[in-house]
Amino acid sequence: MRCPIKLNRNNFPQWFLRLVPNADDPRSLINMSAETKVFSRFVSPIKIGTTYKSTEPERHKLADRAILNVAKNLQTCPVVLDLGISDGTTSLELIEKLGNRFNKYFATDIYLSLPYLEHKGDGVFYHPQNHECIMRVSDRFIIYKATEKSISPIKALANHFIMTSPPYDIEKVQSLHLIHPQLRRLALEDNRIVLTEHDIMLEWQFDNPDIIKVANVLNLSYFSKEQIARAIANLKSSLKIGGHLFIVENRDIEKVSHFTKDKSGFCLNETINGGSEITDLVQ
Repeated sequence: MRCPIKLNRNNFPQWFLRLVPNADDPRSLINMSAETKVFSRFVSPIKIGTTYKSTEPERHKLADRAILNVAKNLQTCPVVLDLGISDGTTSLELIEKLGNRFNKYFATDIYLSLPYLEHKGDGVFYHPQNHECIMRVSDRFIIYKATEKSISPIKALANHFIMTSPPYDIEKVQSLHLIHPQLRRLALEDNRIVLTEHDIMLEWQFDNPDIIKVANVLNLSYFSKEQIARAIANLKSSLKIGGHLFIVENRDIEKVSHFTKDKSGFCLNETINGGSEITDLVQ
């Protein structure tokens, strides 16, 4: 991240925001209502490790259409494993499209919540595992933990604010849900829908899926080829023989690679808009 300090979009005029890096205030998530249509907007600025929670509605139309075609042609209702759901908005959309045509729907991400506390009017956010401060939000600025690629003067300033933030205190921190409230509510009402944390680098421990969807996770910006190979091996071991793997990317346009699994491994079934950049690494 070259610029680890962004303006809080809530408190500057639009003409000025067009000139400098800015983001929505993720503190808006704390008291957001269950029916909100803007949840994704306020999740997207959150960055954990190297990954932003960037997402938006209707970004997987082509992938969902291909998944629906597969689900309709299966003899039994499938078990679906949705990996890397971000805030779950796209999971909600696919679940609605599937209707009753699924037996189980596992909606997963590596982290479903984020520890935070309020400190002198600021929101201070911590890594869910190591509890280091990763982000600090004031009415004016959104400050991230700087990286080696950050611009030097801004890097020093960002690190100052991060390092002077209060340490993680288990008795004071609260938990910020990163999953859309509608999906959380749906998972409580329908026992076929399961929300769970899962690291794609680890083996899947629950029901073997008939369909796996991996969206905007397995790319060379986040992982090395060796790490992607390990993730693919985990997917291969969990997917049923005859099952379907959909790898989705959203950059300029939506791209999809659709694989089927036979006894020898994955076979490319089709690509949409050229397919994923890691297509050759899967086969």
